[in-house]
Amino acid sequence: GGFLAPVEWDRTVTNKLKQISPIRANAQVITISGNGFSRVYNDGVIGSGWVGEKAARPETANSGLTSLAFNTGELYANPAITQTALDDVAIDLEQWLADQVDGEFAIQENIAFLSGNGTNKPTGILNYVTGGANAATHPFGAILGTTVGGAAAVTTDEVIDLVYSLPSERNQNAKFYMN
Repeated sequence: GGFLAPVEWDRTVTNKLKQISPIRANAQVITISGNGFSRVYNDGVIGSGWVGEKAARPETANSGLTSLAFNTGELYANPAITQTALDDVAIDLEQWLADQVDGEFAIQENIAFLSGNGTNKPTGILNYVTGGANAATHPFGAILGTTVGGAAAVTTDEVIDLVYSLPSERNQNAKFYMN
């Protein structure tokens, strides 16, 4: 005698670990209904002057307003799977595919956040760094960059110098993104 037992399958798929940047978690996410977004910036330059009690008060400078457009583009994935596979396989392939697409979208979004060129995708922040393609278009000017001795050999002193080079009003919310 004896009995017949089916082989038990692990009903999960172990995924290869992909590096996903944490930038989206720190980005301001805005819901929009069109194909883009524009933000108005105030240059904060308004004139003032000292005068005597009875002296004339000439007109002073006004703040300048500048807008910056953010293009969006459309990200897509079109993986193929048969309905038979979705119905018959012991693994929840529908959820697995959804997770795969989510992971791929996260990778592509983070690439665009950093280095997107603005063609059918957002313009990344590295394009606004001094010398970048859009450095001159940002209302507050180019993002200043710091050059180090070598990308593979950043020293502790260089990191400390970078931290202390930040304006005091910015350093409390500053974050490092590094490999």
